Amino acid sequence: MKDALEFLNDVKVDLSEYIDEGLNDIEKQQIKNNVKKSLGKGKYNKGKKIAIALFAVIALVGIMNKSVISSTAGTIATKIEKLFSKNPVKNFANYEDVNAEQYTTVVEQKVTDNGLTITLNELIFDYKEILITYSITGENNPKQNLDANPKVFINGQEIKRRGTSGSYSDKDKSLKIFTLEPRSDITEVGELDVKVVFGGKDDFKQDKIIEEGKWEFKFKASNKAVVEATKEHNLNKEIKLSSGTIINIGRVITTPISTTIEYTAKDIAKGDFNKDSLPNFIIKDSNGNNLKSMGLSWRHNAEYNKALGMVRFRNANENATSLNITPGIFGDNYNENSLYNKELKEHSFTIKTK
Repeated sequence: MKDALEFLNDVKVDLSEYIDEGLNDIEKQQIKNNVKKSLGKGKYNKGKKIAIALFAVIALVGIMNKSVISSTAGTIATKIEKLFSKNPVKNFANYEDVNAEQYTTVVEQKVTDNGLTITLNELIFDYKEILITYSITGENNPKQNLDANPKVFINGQEIKRRGTSGSYSDKDKSLKIFTLEPRSDITEVGELDVKVVFGGKDDFKQDKIIEEGKWEFKFKASNKAVVEATKEHNLNKEIKLSSGTIINIGRVITTPISTTIEYTAKDIAKGDFNKDSLPNFIIKDSNGNNLKSMGLSWRHNAEYNKALGMVRFRNANENATSLNITPGIFGDNYNENSLYNKELKEHSFTIKTK
C-alpha cells in the first residue's frame, strides 16, 4: 500500500466539491454478549469521493510541521479508506480477507428522509445469515453510531430475525454492517425479490430519528452461488460429560465466507448453563491457521433442559484440506485446567473439507 502522502499525488481535487470532515476514528462491534470487535482495513477507492475527502488531508498537512505529517496523514488516510471503500464489507475485521465479490449483490441505492440519507451498499447471503452494509449521512445525524436496524423481506415475506451490528464512523458519516440471523431457514434458491426497510417501530431498540422516518430499498439478489459453494458435514458427534450433560455436535458448515458449528446440549447439570459455560470451539485448518471466532448464539429450552447453539468462524483458506476442531470453555467462569474443559478437549476431532 502506498504511503499516504504519495497517494495524494495520484488524485486531482475539485475545490468546489470540498467536504470538511473531522474523521474521528471510532470502532465498535456490538454482538449479542456485548463483546466489542476490532475492525479491519479496507482498500483505497481512487474515485471521485476519495478525491474529495483527501482534500481534508491536504488542508491538515498544510498547517503541520514535518515531524508530524507522516503519522497524522497515515492515520487520516486509514479512516478515509474505510469510509469510502468500494467493498464496504471488507472494512470489518471478520470479512477483511474474504473474497466475497461473486457472492455479493451491490445495491448502492440512496434514500433521504427526516434529514438523513441512508445508502444501502451491499447484501450478501451466507448460509443462515444475511449481511447488509449501509451508510448513514446527513445534518440530522446526531451521534456517531445511530441505531438503525433493517427489516428484510424476501419474495414479499418479512424475515423474522435476530441480528447483530457494528459500525465505523466519523462525525457525520457512519458505515455499518448488520448481520441478520433469520428465525427460520430461507429455502428458496436463485434470484430473489428483496426489500430492505429502515424506520418505524421495531422489535429492536433504535433511535427515535429512525423510528420517525422511512427508507425503503427494492432490488433483486441471488443466493445461488453461495448455496452451491456451501458444504455441510453431518457429524452427530456425541460428548458425554461426567456431570451428566450430553453435547451433540450436529453439523459443521463451510462456505466461502464463514465456518459454522451447530450443536445441542441436553440434560444440563445444575450450574452448567450460563453464557460462559456453553462450549465454544478452537478451529485450526490444515495449514496451521486458527480461524477467528465471529460470535456464538444460543437458545435454551427450560422445559426440556436443552440448549441449541451455533458458533460462527471466519472462512478457512481455500487451500486448506481439513479442519481440526477442539471444544472448550473460554468464558470467565472456567479456566483451562477445569474438569469441564479437560473433558471437552479430549474430544478434539478432524474433518476433511476437500
